[in-house]
Amino acid sequence: MLQKRANMNNKSPLSGLSRLLEIAGEKRGLLVVASLLCALSAVALLVPFYSVYRIISELTAKRSDLRMLDAMAMTRWAVIAFTSMLAGIFIYFAGLMCSHLAAFNILYGLRMAMSRHLALLPMGYFTGNASGAVKKTLEFNIEKVELFVAHNLPDIVAGITAPVVIFACMFSVNPPLAAMALLPLALGALVQARGYGGAARQAAYREYHDRMEDLNQSALEYVRGMPIIKMFGQTVRSFKDFHRTILAYQECAMGITKSMMKPWNLYSTIVGSTATFVFPAGVMLLAGRPWNMELALTLFLFMLLVPGIGAPLYKLMALGGNLNQIAEGVRRLDLVLSENPLPEPENPKLPDRYDITFERVRFAYVPGVMAIDDVSFACPQGGITALVGPSGGGKSTLAKLASRFWDVNAGAVRIGGVDVRDIGSQELFGLVSFVFQDAFLLSDSVYNNILAGKPAAAKGEAETAAKAARCHDFILSLPDGYDTKIGEGGAKLSGGEAQRIAVARAILKNSPILILDEATAFMDAENEELMQEAISELVKGKTVLVIGHRLPSVSKAGNIVVVKQGKIHESGTHVELLAKRGLYAVMWGAYHDAGNWVLRGADFSGSESRRGVREGQSR
Repeated sequence: MLQKRANMNNKSPLSGLSRLLEIAGEKRGLLVVASLLCALSAVALLVPFYSVYRIISELTAKRSDLRMLDAMAMTRWAVIAFTSMLAGIFIYFAGLMCSHLAAFNILYGLRMAMSRHLALLPMGYFTGNASGAVKKTLEFNIEKVELFVAHNLPDIVAGITAPVVIFACMFSVNPPLAAMALLPLALGALVQARGYGGAARQAAYREYHDRMEDLNQSALEYVRGMPIIKMFGQTVRSFKDFHRTILAYQECAMGITKSMMKPWNLYSTIVGSTATFVFPAGVMLLAGRPWNMELALTLFLFMLLVPGIGAPLYKLMALGGNLNQIAEGVRRLDLVLSENPLPEPENPKLPDRYDITFERVRFAYVPGVMAIDDVSFACPQGGITALVGPSGGGKSTLAKLASRFWDVNAGAVRIGGVDVRDIGSQELFGLVSFVFQDAFLLSDSVYNNILAGKPAAAKGEAETAAKAARCHDFILSLPDGYDTKIGEGGAKLSGGEAQRIAVARAILKNSPILILDEATAFMDAENEELMQEAISELVKGKTVLVIGHRLPSVSKAGNIVVVKQGKIHESGTHVELLAKRGLYAVMWGAYHDAGNWVLRGADFSGSESRRGVREGQSR
C-alpha cells in the first residue's frame, strides 16, 4: 500500500486525511486498540463530573437535616470520581503507547519504502529535484505522519467521544438546555470550516512546503560552502540565496500564522463561552419554576459538563489548523512514490562479453535540448577508452548512460551486444564499477566503506584490496585502524586518501567494466603517484572508460574520443589525433602552454609580480 501511486495535487484536506488514515491502516490492530483506549479514557474522565453531581444531589436532598446524609454513598461517589480520574489517565497513557508503537512502525515502513523507491529512480530525478527537497520529504513530511498517528488520531477519537457522550446525557436529561449548549459548537464548527478550509488555505500550505524545501536546500549549500564563507569573512546576510530563503520562509510562515489568528480567536471565544449560552437559558427556565430543585440540579450538572466539552474541541481545532499542512506533506510523499522507476526487463539477459557500444545515442535532460546527439563509438573489451573535451560537452553523461543512470531517448547502449535496458538493474550494477572524481564515503568505519564494493567479503579480502589501492599503510595509522569511523563525527581524510579508499572499494568489487571520472585531477604529486599505482592495479584485464580532464593521464589510451556539445568531434590514438591538428591538438597545446605559466617576483603586491601574471596569461 505504501507504494500506491497517488496524485493529490487538487485534493482537499479531507482527502489528505483519508490518505493519512490509509497509511495509518498499515498497523490497524494497534490503532484500533489505541482508539478504543482513548475513547474509554474520555468516558472515564467524565465520570468525576457525574460523581460531583450525585454528591451535590445528596447534599441538596438532605439540606434540611444534614444528619440524614448518606455518608457511605457520598464516600462511594468520591472514590469513584478519584478512581475514574486515575483510570482515565492510565488508559489514555496506554492508548498513547499503542498509537506511538503504530506510528514508529509506520515511520520505519515509510522510510524503508521511500529509500527503496529512491534507489530505483533514474538519476535524472535527482538532478531535477533539489537534495533539500528530497531530504525534507524523508524527514519532515514523514515526521508529520508520525505526529498524526501518534498524537492527532488519539485526539480525534477523544475529541469526538467526549462531546458525543456529554450531549447524549444532556439531551436525555433536558433537550432545550442541550440544544443551547450545542448552538455555540455549531457556530464554532462553521468558523473552523471557513477559517481552515478552501483553496486559498491549501495554496498557502503548498507555498509553505515550497519555502521549507528551498530553505533545506539553501542550508545544505550554506554548510557545504562554510570554508569559503569563513575565508572571506562573510555572514548569512552576504550569502544571498540562504538569506533570501530564510526571509521568504519567515514571510510565508508569518502570513499563515496571521491569517489563522482571527478564526482561532473567534473559535476559542465561541467554544469557551458555551456556559454563557446555557446558564441564561437555565435561569429563564428556573424563573418560571423556582421551586423545581430537579431543574436546578440539572442546570448545575450542565454547568459542570459544559467545560468538559471545550478541552477536546480545542484539540480538534488545533488538528484543523495542522490538517492542511499534514495533507500537503502526505501529498508530496505520494508525489515521490508516484515517480516511475527505470523499467525492469521482463526477460532479463546477461552478456557473455564486456565490450561497450554506443549506437546513435541521443539523450536530453530537458525535452528539445539534446545533451548527447547521435553519438556512436565502441569500447573494446580489456581496452582503455578515454572521453575528453571541453567542460559540459557530455563526457560524464555518456559514462553514466553506460551504467543506465538514465535511459537514452534514441539509439542504444550495449554491453556485449546486449542493450543495457535488457539487463536487470542489480546485474548491470554488478557488471560496472564507478570511481567518481568526488569520492563519496559513508559516515561509517573504513572497513565498511571498502566493504560497500562487496558486502559479503571477508576482512582479509578488504585488506588485500586496500593494499592494492595503496591505502593500507595510512589506514593502519588511523586511531582504530580499519575500524576507525570516518566522515561526520569521525576521522577526517584528505581528498587523496578518500579517493584511494574509493579505488579499494572498486578493486574489491572486481567488476569486469570500470568507469573512471578522472580520479587524480586535483591531487598533489605524491598522492597522484600513489593513485596511478592503485589505478594500474584496478584496470588490469577490464573494459575501462575514462573521463579525462588532464590529457597526459589518458594519452596512452587505446582510443581517445573527443566530445564537444554532445557530439563526437574526432577520435583516435594520441598520435593520430595530434596528427589531425584538430580540437585535441589544440587542447594538448593549451595544456602544455598552461604548464609554462609562472608568477615572477617575491612581492605579490608589486608591479613585477603583476607583470609576471600578465606574461603568464599572454602565453
